Amino acid sequence: MHFSFPKIFCLFFISAVLSGCASSAPRPSGIAQEFCSAVQSGNQTAIESLLTPSLQRAVQRAQRHSDAIQKSRPTEKPPLGDGIPYQSYPDRADRCEAGLKITSAIQEIRYLFAAYPDANWTDRIVLVKNKDGAQKIDDILYAPDYKDSLRNVVKEVLAQH
Repeated sequence: MHFSFPKIFCLFFISAVLSGCASSAPRPSGIAQEFCSAVQSGNQTAIESLLTPSLQRAVQRAQRHSDAIQKSRPTEKPPLGDGIPYQSYPDRADRCEAGLKITSAIQEIRYLFAAYPDANWTDRIVLVKNKDGAQKIDDILYAPDYKDSLRNVVKEVLAQH
């Protein structure tokens, strides 16, 4: 089989375009690393952009409810007085990185402390595909046993009076 230069170029070009299209949506580890960067920098807007619309609305409702509780009881610490818990513990780790891919929908987020490795922990993010096919974070499962989650915290906040 003999291919001329234009045919080879066209095949190469089509292959490159198709592979670029297939990789344009962030893979789970990419989302995990984006999440780490946003959490480490404290960039609330970037964090929210990685969440599903459903989780975004739930977090916003919980924040408004917490703010209302604070206004009604200004001498008490509100439920979200330390901010939205996007990680198990409020400690700022030296490093955050994507860990193992547990399933196609669950990705580890590792929080690492250089001087205190015993303090390291690993949370998990739950990923779902949006209507447009992009993967978004639909929950954060907290270390150490992954039974508690951001969605549970939001429900608890909304249940407070």
